[in-house]
Amino acid sequence: RPDRQTLEVLEIFAHQAASMIENTRLFSESQKNAEQEARLNEISEAVASTLDFQELAQSVAEGTRKIVPFKQMSIVISDPENQGYEMAKALQETVGELEFSQERPNSLENTALGYSLQQRREHLYVIGETVRFQDVMSWQAQGEQVSLIMPLITGGELLGAIHIGSDQRSDLETYQESMPILR
Repeated sequence: RPDRQTLEVLEIFAHQAASMIENTRLFSESQKNAEQEARLNEISEAVASTLDFQELAQSVAEGTRKIVPFKQMSIVISDPENQGYEMAKALQETVGELEFSQERPNSLENTALGYSLQQRREHLYVIGETVRFQDVMSWQAQGEQVSLIMPLITGGELLGAIHIGSDQRSDLETYQESMPILR
């Protein structure tokens, strides 16, 4: 059985080790936060540099995939001039390559994108849950496992919504952790 002096030394060592582990965790977390902040700044700079919706969508997609992995992404903004919406989609077919397309839906009725716009808040959908939205059912039919839908709000003004989807269920935790960052 160790004597009192040995126990004191072990106790001091345990406290130092615990402090070192906590400091390492905090340092690692601050580095990760700094990297994410830099990526968000890159996205903001790219968005501010263009008024072209397709270029804007491409910049957002390129920046977003540095923060969270995705198989497909959709960005929809209101187009009051044409009384509808403008939508850009990014699909990652091969590693590193994004394919872009654009469409102009007249309505977002019965869609998770439309619901997110109405509610002005994010929604996370996981395959296997009951969903009533056509877009989520379509994404899941294409193999999507996790779908994150978030409204795009700037200065209190609702601009549109974004969908980020992964074909890996293991990305669920990453999406949950990234929601505050992506807001």
